[in-house]
Amino acid sequence: MIERNATTLFRFFLSSWKSLLVLVVITLVAEIIYNNFTDTQVIPLELGDVGLFVTAMSIFLVFRVNEAYERWWEARKLWGQLVNTSRDWGRLATSWIGHSPVQRQLVRRQIAYVNALRIALRHSPRWHEAPRHWEAISPFLSASELCELKHAANIPTQIIRLHGQQLRRSFNQTMPDHQLLCHMDRLLTSLYDIQGGCERIKNTVFPDRVARFTFAFVWIFAAALPFIILDASLDSRDIKEVVLVTFMSFILVTVERLGRELKNPFENKPNDTPMTALCRTIEIDLLQFLGETDLPEPIKPEKGVLM
Repeated sequence: MIERNATTLFRFFLSSWKSLLVLVVITLVAEIIYNNFTDTQVIPLELGDVGLFVTAMSIFLVFRVNEAYERWWEARKLWGQLVNTSRDWGRLATSWIGHSPVQRQLVRRQIAYVNALRIALRHSPRWHEAPRHWEAISPFLSASELCELKHAANIPTQIIRLHGQQLRRSFNQTMPDHQLLCHMDRLLTSLYDIQGGCERIKNTVFPDRVARFTFAFVWIFAAALPFIILDASLDSRDIKEVVLVTFMSFILVTVERLGRELKNPFENKPNDTPMTALCRTIEIDLLQFLGETDLPEPIKPEKGVLM
């Protein structure tokens, strides 16, 4: 996630210079053609016709960006809900169960769960081929739990199952209150709902025709715009129209790219949900619930981007 006020002009140029360069070249080619090879516009259209095309393209882009933003915002809300649910889980475990191995296991296993969900959404790993992913969750799980998870197809789902099994074993021992058990069980259901929402966003492919057609239409129109708007009698020493036309094309291309970047919020890109930072926030909060003082540092943004 890009931090507030972190998008400087320099960083924006670094992320956009390729498309800007292509548009500048196309515009200059149109100018060269008009000044050296023809006295008429290659694509002769009235400004009213151009305005009609721009309006249609704008409607198409608004639909694309709105749909992408909705997916991005829902992902962020789900992870905000995950943070609060994890805190509630830790609060109940440490406040009502008492100082026992069960309390510690429930809290630390929740840290493993949020990290496992982050890894599953971001990398979709084959866990047996990614030892570094196991390293992220193994400190918070017992050896028997790790062995049991080795063959699981969906690691986060099975970690919640381990939560439920421990609640069942602990009832009437360390958890005499039936209402507490019901409350914690509802939190497990909430975790499944959050995970299901994230997996729906991850696995539901954005309509392929919308994505590809929007990209193609925007670039075709942006490439044709210089040949439509530039005057065939343009003075080669006057670059005002060249700059204006390039800027118009660049706006369309930039808006289209924004829609592409927002549509998949779990792909480890600058605009994505900062799952690593949120997992660390949960880890710090839950370890403090256990009274630990040797806490990891919060994730810091790198070059204005919080991952």
